[in-house]
Amino acid sequence: MQLSQQVSIIEQIKNKEVDLPKNYQKAVLALEECNSLDEIKDYSDKMTALALYYKQANDSVLENLATRIKHRAKRRMGDLLKQFNARGFYNGNQYTGNIGEKEDTLHSSNSLNLAAASIGLSEWETKQSIRLSNIPEQKFEELIESDKVPTTSQLADIGTKKRVKEVPKNFINNVQFGLLLNDMLSFMEKFDALYILNEMDEKTKENYKNKIDKIENWFDNFIVNL
Repeated sequence: MQLSQQVSIIEQIKNKEVDLPKNYQKAVLALEECNSLDEIKDYSDKMTALALYYKQANDSVLENLATRIKHRAKRRMGDLLKQFNARGFYNGNQYTGNIGEKEDTLHSSNSLNLAAASIGLSEWETKQSIRLSNIPEQKFEELIESDKVPTTSQLADIGTKKRVKEVPKNFINNVQFGLLLNDMLSFMEKFDALYILNEMDEKTKENYKNKIDKIENWFDNFIVNL
């Protein structure tokens, strides 16, 4: 299907008119009533009123419930955003498959960055959501269901901790990575992609495509966590 015939995924997000879930709206209304109506202030027994105010001031149940709801919403945003390839390809999901169109730049119309920006997420909020999504679901639920609910920053930090692959002691990661990038850029400046493709047979093309897919996935993770 031609790009001109498609309705942009990002435009759908921008134009989406949605209401918050009904149970959420009911909870907000109940809290608004609590906020505007102080049931304790008319108590004639001042010591009882004082004790109730103390208990209310130190009760964390409402705060923890609200924080858990926010954490789960941020995690689900991360789950959905990760369906948008950071290099400009909408990966779809288990139901749709790949339905986006490949673009030439990071900031393409189907990219993760524009999907996030279209709903008002900042770059930092986008990274946080994805990092929360990186935490295994069981571990995530254990963390937020604890008596002391972690902050978003604490969860995001857990989501950024990754297993470091063992490398030779004489391997200087940053320098080697920089050299590899420079070599690649130098090669790309010298040779047009179409020229290289014309020199390949179909079997070689398929082989390189599989390798480039793996490279893209690596750079997706690199770009998102910059």
